[in-house]
Amino acid sequence: MIALYHRELTGEGQWVDVSIQQAVVLTLMNAAEIWDIYRINYRATGPKVFVPRPTPPGPLFARLIYPCKDGYVFAQLAGGAQAGVVASSKALVEMANRDGMMLELKDYDWAMLDMATVSQEEVDRNEKLLGEFLLTKTKAELFDEAVRKAILLIPVNTPKEIVESPQLAFRKFWVDVEHPELGEAITYPGWPIKMSELPPYKPQRRAPLIGEHNQEVYTKELGISSEQMALLQANGVI
Repeated sequence: MIALYHRELTGEGQWVDVSIQQAVVLTLMNAAEIWDIYRINYRATGPKVFVPRPTPPGPLFARLIYPCKDGYVFAQLAGGAQAGVVASSKALVEMANRDGMMLELKDYDWAMLDMATVSQEEVDRNEKLLGEFLLTKTKAELFDEAVRKAILLIPVNTPKEIVESPQLAFRKFWVDVEHPELGEAITYPGWPIKMSELPPYKPQRRAPLIGEHNQEVYTKELGISSEQMALLQANGVI
């Protein structure tokens, strides 16, 4: 796109060389830097996050995805110099304390939690207490409190829950498009951006049928004659 824009501005084209391998390396985020600094291979850990640390104390595993009463949520118990994270952890513990749970962490000093030095045993203990509490609540109950108390917790939604999301419905994100051939409408995702000077986005038409635009493409765009089209059709090419 940059080269195309450059051509529009200057009239000069460019040779664009794109490496799939290099593009994939960029998706590894900080894995290469972690190896360069710590000589530790960053790896996937399922519901946990891998915190690379030199030995001692060694790498740390911290849970981010927890099961709850009706599914899963993303939640975090952390702190240190991040004031917002400290406040979130305190509010999450207070929420559990009201139900008589996580009382062991009632006076925990989240501001002093240092992920560079904390032991795996301490993190595991805190996560066990949190996990037991989350299993007593639904995603909706947890998310409602999270919104009101600025807690770092969000539901892990299923496709069904995404389609039925009140937030997306309020923003009119989903659009129904008629498919006459099927005798029904199919719900399509809309456009995530709203602009004051543009009308609301809506798909212009349903997905084309196989060969529906052959005439426009082959004849008008490619200049193939009607005779050539008939020959291609007779030979099963199109």
